[in-house]
Amino acid sequence: MSRPDATAVPVTLRAGRFRGETRLGRRLRRCWPLAILGLAMVGLATTHLDLWIEDSFYDFQAMHWRWGASWWANGLIHVGGIRLVIAVGVASLAAALYPGPVTRRWAGLYLVACILLGPGLVRLGKEATNVDCPRQLARYGRDRAYVPLFEWKPDGAARGSCFPGGHSSGAFAFLGFFFLARRRRPRLAPLALVAAASLGATYAFGQWARGAHFPSHDVASALVCGSVALGLDRYFGPRVSLTDGGVDPPEPGPARADRAPLETA
Repeated sequence: MSRPDATAVPVTLRAGRFRGETRLGRRLRRCWPLAILGLAMVGLATTHLDLWIEDSFYDFQAMHWRWGASWWANGLIHVGGIRLVIAVGVASLAAALYPGPVTRRWAGLYLVACILLGPGLVRLGKEATNVDCPRQLARYGRDRAYVPLFEWKPDGAARGSCFPGGHSSGAFAFLGFFFLARRRRPRLAPLALVAAASLGATYAFGQWARGAHFPSHDVASALVCGSVALGLDRYFGPRVSLTDGGVDPPEPGPARADRAPLETA
C-alpha cells in the first residue's frame, strides 16, 4: 500500500478551519469577538452601568475622586503607560527599518501601523462624538449635565472630547501582537491576546479611577483598535508569516535589479 500524500492535509486546511466552511463563515468567525465588544459598549451606555461603575470611584461626601491624585493612577498607569506605548512604537519602527529578515521588517511595520492608526482613529472619534468625561459632570461636582451616549446634547452645551477612550487605545493597539503571533508563533497567540487585553484593561481602570472615562469609552477603544489590527492583518499577514510555504514575501520598496531572472523552459 502506498503512503498517503503528506501535502493533502495542509491543502485541505487552507480552505477553512472547519470542513465545508465558506469564506463568509470564516470572516464572521474572526469578527465575533468584535461584535461582543460592540454589544458590551451599548449595554454599558444604555443600562446606566457606566454610572454605577464610575460612582464607585467617587466619594460623594468629600466630593472628590477617591484615587484621582494617586501615584498609581497618575504616575504609573497614565504617565508610565504613555512611555511604554512610545517605547514599543520606537522598537517596532527600528525592527521595520533595520536591515534583516524581510518577514521581521514587515512585522515591525505592521505593529507601527497598529500603534499609529488605532489610536489615531480614536483621536478623531473623540473630536467628532462630543461626549463629556465623568469629571466634567454635575453628578461629580462640576457643571455639565449627563447626556447618555446615544442622545444629542442640548444646543449651546459645551463640547466634550472623551469618547472613545484615548489612553487605553495605546495599549489596545498591542492587540496587533496577537495577530502577529498567530502568523509567526501560534502557540504564543493566546498569551499575546491576554497580555494586550489585560494591559488595555489596566490603562482603562486607571482612567476610571481618575474620572477621565466611563467604561463604555474604553470598550469602544478596544473595538476600534481590534478592528484596525484585524483589518491590517489582511494585508500584512502573508508578509509576516513564517509558515507560508517557506517563501519570503517581497521586500518593501522597488524590486532589486540584481535578482536572477526566472528560467524559461
